Amino acid sequence: RALGDKTAWYSEGKSYVTVASFAGNHWDTNREALDAGAEFTLPKEWVYIHIYDELERFLLNIVSLERLTDVIYRSFNKYIKERIYMQFQNIMDVVPAEFSAKGNSEEALGALCDLVQAAGGYSTLTIAGTKAALRKLGAIVPDKYFADSQREAKASTGTIGEWEGNRLMVIPQVLKAGTFELALDNDAVFIMGGDVKPIKLEWIGDTRTQEVRDGRVNNDMSMELQVQTCFGIGMMLPEVFGKFTFA
Repeated sequence: RALGDKTAWYSEGKSYVTVASFAGNHWDTNREALDAGAEFTLPKEWVYIHIYDELERFLLNIVSLERLTDVIYRSFNKYIKERIYMQFQNIMDVVPAEFSAKGNSEEALGALCDLVQAAGGYSTLTIAGTKAALRKLGAIVPDKYFADSQREAKASTGTIGEWEGNRLMVIPQVLKAGTFELALDNDAVFIMGGDVKPIKLEWIGDTRTQEVRDGRVNNDMSMELQVQTCFGIGMMLPEVFGKFTFA
C-alpha cells in the first residue's frame, strides 16, 4: 500500500447463528445480534540492511554493486519468510483447550480433525507443521496402507502429501536468531480449514535506497549500499482451528 494509506483487514466473526424452534404463526420471537466481527490494521515496522566492501575489491572486480544487491534481496527474503513461519509458533498458546489434543495414533488425530471440521463447517482441512512433525504423522500410518501417490509424495517431499483427504502443508523450520537452535516445535501440527489463509503481509510505500559508488566519499574509500523498507505482518486466526501434539 502507498505510504500514508490505511489498509483495514476485516474479521467476519462467528459464521453461524442460532436456529430455534417455536410454535409458529407469530413474530414475537427472540432476536440475536449478528457478530459484526472486527477491523484491524497491521502494525507498521521499518527494517534496513546497510553493507559495504573495500574499493580495491570493486576495482579488481571481485565484488560489484550487483553482488551487494543480490545479497540484500536474499537476506530480506529469508528474514520475511522466517517471520511468516514464526507466526505459527506464536499461536501455540492461544489455541482453545477444547481444540487441543495429544496422542500418537491415527484415531487421536482423526478425532481432533473431525471436531475442527464439524465445529468450523469446513469442507476440507489443511494440516500444517514442520517436516519433522509431518514425518511423525506418516510414522503412525502403516506403510501397507499407503497409496502409491503417498509413497511418491514421501519420496519427493518428505511427507505423504495427504492424509484421509486432508492436505499436508510443510512449515519450513527456522533457527532462533543468533543460534543453531531450532525455533519451531517439531511435535505439533495445526489443523485449519482448507481455504483458510491466516497470514497477512503487506509492503508499505516505496523501498528506499542509498548508494556510495565513489571511493572518494568515505574516508576509508569503501563502497556501500543501504536499503530500507517498511512492511506489516500479522495473523488473522479462523474461528475454529486445532493443535495436535504428538506424545
